[in-house]
Amino acid sequence: MPMNRFVSAAAVLLLASALPPVLAARQAAPAVPASEALRVFLDCNTFCDSDHLRREITYVNWMRDRQDADVHLLITSQSTGGGGQQYNLKYIGLKALLGSDDEIRFSTSQSDTDDEVRRQLSQRISLGLARYVAQGPLAGRLTVTYQAPTGASAATTQIPHDPWNLWVFTVGVNGNLSGESQNKSNSISGSLSARRVTDTWKFRASFRGGRNHSEFTLSDSSVFTSNTSNYNWSTLLVRSLGDHWSLGLDARALRSTVDNFDLSTRVAPGIEFDVYPYKESSKRQFVFVYSLGVAHANYRELPRYHDLQPPRGNPAVSQPDGIAGGHAALGLGQRLTHRFELSG
Repeated sequence: MPMNRFVSAAAVLLLASALPPVLAARQAAPAVPASEALRVFLDCNTFCDSDHLRREITYVNWMRDRQDADVHLLITSQSTGGGGQQYNLKYIGLKALLGSDDEIRFSTSQSDTDDEVRRQLSQRISLGLARYVAQGPLAGRLTVTYQAPTGASAATTQIPHDPWNLWVFTVGVNGNLSGESQNKSNSISGSLSARRVTDTWKFRASFRGGRNHSEFTLSDSSVFTSNTSNYNWSTLLVRSLGDHWSLGLDARALRSTVDNFDLSTRVAPGIEFDVYPYKESSKRQFVFVYSLGVAHANYRELPRYHDLQPPRGNPAVSQPDGIAGGHAALGLGQRLTHRFELSG
C-alpha cells in the first residue's frame, strides 16, 4: 500500500460555542510554532482513523504520551437500537486546563459508510477542541478557516520532537490454564510488532508465537499427551516512488507443528499503482498490485513421495496460472522433506 505520510490538509471547526456552527478556524499568519499549539492525547476505544484525524485537524499537536498533553480526548461508542453507533467524546483538561472538562455525544446511522462516520467524528472532535484552542495563543491567529502555508507541511511544522523517531512498538502476552478430572491443558502465546512510517518509507515487522500442552486420560487409564507450537514472523518494507507508484518487499517465515512446517519461508517483491494520489488515500483508493514471490518449505513429516504423485492414467498435473513449482526428494519410497515454489 502507499505509505502514510504527513500532507497539507484543511479541516472545518468552530471557534467557540457562541459562534454559528458553520464557522471554522483559519490561520492567516505564518506557520504555528509547536510551543503554541494545543497538545492533545487521543485515547480511542472504538472506530478511529488516526491518520485521517492528523491530516484533517492540523492546528493541534497530537501527543503520544498523556503526560505531555493539555487535553486528554477519550472516545468510546456503543450500539444503538437502529443499528448505528452512539459516540461519546470526553475532553479531560490537564495541566493549565485542569478541571475544564467537556463531553460531546452524537449518533451515526446503520446506513452511514465508514467515510461518512470518519468525517462526522472528525467534525465533532473539532467542535470540542475549539473551546480549548480559543483559550490559548492561537485564538488571535484563527478566524474562519485554517489553511496550511504554501509549499510547507503544517503538520510537520507543528509536531514537536519525537523521542521515538516515529517508531511504534506493540507487545502482547496471553496465557491459559485449565483442568478437569480427565483432561488438563495449558497454553502461552505472545506477540511483538514494530512500525515506522515516513514520507518516503514504510516499515512493519511482527512476530507471533505460542505453545500448547494438553493431557487426556483415556478409558484404559493411559494418558495421551499433545504438544503443539506455532511461530510466525513477517515484515514489509515499502518505498514511495511518487504520489501513485510504490515499490515494496514482503517476507514471511513460519514454524508450526500443526501445519507440519519445520520452517517455511517466502520472499515477494512487488510494485503497486494507485489511480488516485496519496493525499486522497484516506478518502478513496483504486490500487493495482503485482508481486513475484519465491517460497521454500522444510516439512516435519509428510506422506511418502509417491502419495503426492498424480494417479495412474492422469500423468498431467495442472497448476494455477502464474504458479511454477518444483520439489526435490530422495526418490520413490522416501519422504519428501523440502519444497520450492515460485509464484507470480
